[in-house]
Amino acid sequence: MRRWLVPVLVVALVLTGVWGFLQMRSRQAWELQAENDFQRAFHELTYHVNGMENLLAKASVVNTPVQTNKVFNDIWRHSYSAQQNLFALPLTDVDLTATRNFLAKLLSFSYRISEESAEGKNLAEKDWNVVRDFKEQAAFLSGELDQMQTFVFDSAIRWVDEGSPQTAAAFGAVEGNTGQITKNFIMVEDGLRRLPDPSFDGNTLNVKVKPVGISGNDINAQQAVAKAQKFLEGRDLSNFQFNTEALSQGEIPVYFVEAIPPERDARNVIRLQLTRKGGHVLWMLEERGVGSSKISLEESIQAAQEFLRTKNYQNMKVAMYADFQNIAEITFVPVKGDVFYYPDAVKIQVARDNGQILAYDASGYLVFHHERQQPGTGGLTLPQITKIINPHLKVGRTRKAVIVDELFREVLCYELEGTIGNDRFLVYINADNGREVKFRRITNTGVEEI
Repeated sequence: MRRWLVPVLVVALVLTGVWGFLQMRSRQAWELQAENDFQRAFHELTYHVNGMENLLAKASVVNTPVQTNKVFNDIWRHSYSAQQNLFALPLTDVDLTATRNFLAKLLSFSYRISEESAEGKNLAEKDWNVVRDFKEQAAFLSGELDQMQTFVFDSAIRWVDEGSPQTAAAFGAVEGNTGQITKNFIMVEDGLRRLPDPSFDGNTLNVKVKPVGISGNDINAQQAVAKAQKFLEGRDLSNFQFNTEALSQGEIPVYFVEAIPPERDARNVIRLQLTRKGGHVLWMLEERGVGSSKISLEESIQAAQEFLRTKNYQNMKVAMYADFQNIAEITFVPVKGDVFYYPDAVKIQVARDNGQILAYDASGYLVFHHERQQPGTGGLTLPQITKIINPHLKVGRTRKAVIVDELFREVLCYELEGTIGNDRFLVYINADNGREVKFRRITNTGVEEI
């Protein structure tokens, strides 16, 4: 599956739950890729929770700041990754408050302890009971997930059959064991609520991003269809039938709208997802085969830029583009001054046989976009930054960029694209203090390895 070369899109992917699969032209391949990704997210969730339980047991015996720092750094890493894997599962209509609170609290607690131990402090006596309570919760969740993993494997249940009507509709008709995994998670929630809830000093870190780019009044299903039709203006849809599913109460409440051609050919269905608040189009996909290329990549970029202009986007520049199976894939981000704002990405696919817009994803933009003050120049210059990085990295392009760190705090960085041997990398260095914030490896085909 082709991924986009933008370092902050994991949140948007989590919130929409679909765009990662929109690259697949074939329904069968699309569904298979979706199922594989859901299974991977669940297996990784189980792995990280098992890791947390094991490390919390070790935390009860460590007695030096160095070892405490190491253990709680690893707990922080596991709890953060577990959160992302949980968000990536198609369970948007399930109340997972207890599970999410457990992961968020453990993330906050382990972050604080790792910071304190880095300053030479030992684990305070009052925190031992907190560790004990967290271990009890982790042990329960680990056991439940292990059993669920065995159940899913033995029962041959598909993840694409779970979750909201929107998730199921995105992958075609569903049959059989629908809802079995959901029921198991509901039982896990009930069990977690019965366990002691750890109480500790400090605030729970909020790594669950609240969308700041979504505005307006709530709309109903009929209004969602009308807004979808307006979004698709310019296409000949006179004989298309528009259907909408019931509202999905996920991380972002949405309507799922389909525009179905008169011949009811599933390969030419246009699908959209619109937010209940304001009726913003999160993403759009038209499924159709693309013939041989008749327009250049530059013409494809121009078509995408014109499309953005009609949708009233301003100051958007190309951050990355690629060509895949006669489809141009282009990522735009807002640019203010000389700074690229990666969190606010908009992604577009253009068919190179006729220049038509095949897919559009504004989830990153709608989650993160807001009016910002122009960032400062940063405490370090580019020549100073190049002295900080690995001397083996042969630097090519450089530019300033705002990204988000693991806690979704915006950071002004220098983005350096470079190579070591045959390997290509993107390195993000904090422009104020020179700390390494993120790394990305890029294959020769432009696929980002996370």
